[in-house]
Amino acid sequence: MRITGIYKIQSKVKPDRIYIGSAINISERWGDHLKKLRKNKHANSKLQSHYNKYKESDLQFSVLLSCERCDLLKTEQYFIDSYNPWFNICKNAGSVLGLKKTIESRKKQSELFRGEKHPMFGKRHTIESKGKMSIGHKGQKAWNKGKKGVSETVSKKMKDAWLSRNPISEATRKKMSISHSGEKNGMYGKKQSEESKRKNRESQLGEKGWHYGRHHSQESRNKVSIAKKEYWRLKKQNSLL
Repeated sequence: MRITGIYKIQSKVKPDRIYIGSAINISERWGDHLKKLRKNKHANSKLQSHYNKYKESDLQFSVLLSCERCDLLKTEQYFIDSYNPWFNICKNAGSVLGLKKTIESRKKQSELFRGEKHPMFGKRHTIESKGKMSIGHKGQKAWNKGKKGVSETVSKKMKDAWLSRNPISEATRKKMSISHSGEKNGMYGKKQSEESKRKNRESQLGEKGWHYGRHHSQESRNKVSIAKKEYWRLKKQNSLL
């Protein structure tokens, strides 16, 4: 049966090692993972090294959540943020940031777009098209001025902006909530080791922290203030009963 949604690959020997992914056809994606791992050609070096050491029988595949195709990346990002999966080199859903391609792979990709094979061969952008491209790149240039590549801060801003424009549907939110309940929770009945706690703590320190350099808006502050006042009002009321 074809399932569209979010899947998890987890090590049996080292349960804290998890990979989170999304696919239109999960069973097909699993087959693709195994095919590349068996040939020692998987793009994810962490997953490939683990496979080579602990073998195929150590990896456990499971479906975390089925969802609409339009919600795939948003939902995958939610689970990546929730689990902070060890195997995921890229922490942004749908991104290949952090993956290193082999020289052979780069050469093949380069040859694939040379000369007449290039989609823009013999064509020219219209004035209107150039204008749209210019507008689209202005914001990114301002963020990335004087730097090489996309920084983690910029990447996070781009991700947050994208998520704000594409909110997760209510139906998918309910499925996500159910998928984390009771025994379905990835940490149900387990305890994190001290080493794992230390790594999680270090991954959130300073600039690595998800809220580093951010400030609550006045609207957000007002909501927090109202919520706290209501909490203490109810607590005081209950203590008098």
